Amino acid sequence: MPPLPADARVGLFGKLPSRGDFLREGLPRDFVDGWDGWWQRGLALTQQRPQEEWRDAWLEAPVWRFVLPPGLCGTHGVLGLWMPSVDKAGRYFPLTIAATAAGDWAQLVPSLTPFLDEAEEAGRDALERDIEPGVLLERLQGAFAAADAPAASPLPAASQATWWTDGGPRVAARLETGPELPEGGRFAALIDDGWSETKPPSTATAQQPAEHS
Repeated sequence: MPPLPADARVGLFGKLPSRGDFLREGLPRDFVDGWDGWWQRGLALTQQRPQEEWRDAWLEAPVWRFVLPPGLCGTHGVLGLWMPSVDKAGRYFPLTIAATAAGDWAQLVPSLTPFLDEAEEAGRDALERDIEPGVLLERLQGAFAAADAPAASPLPAASQATWWTDGGPRVAARLETGPELPEGGRFAALIDDGWSETKPPSTATAQQPAEHS
């Protein structure tokens, strides 16, 4: 298989039910800043909807895996996944688990599927149990270091961001690509396919997105 990037870093960012603050472990600041800003915009957009409707859709949102080319969200290429989560105070925000490196991850995705599988399982465990962030990070780093599956057919070229999901109650299983992070209705459809026509939020009606502690 292609060699794993020597500068790869594995980490996590977001919320856990056992914690009241944001977790920021192991990921470059420029990725975290860009990713956080994108999520804040997206949450403001989708939270125009009635609170109970939004909450139910959020809690049923599927896990999305993704590859971002270098320069799209920070200077590094990014491979990872996000899943819906909430903190101890009831503020909704995803848990993101990712690996970053200066180069392109697209050719490595088939080889790193075992890492993504373990990352998803570890993330679900963290949502259900009080796991120390350091323990979770060690588990993720170990899973990444153990990745040695033979490479198969690669995903689309690195100039495109690639997103894929097995789907859920409100989202069909699919793979999609694009040159930018999804915005507007494309973002909303990551949570609920029925929201694909969502328009920009009104400041008078949008709920407050998660705040940093």
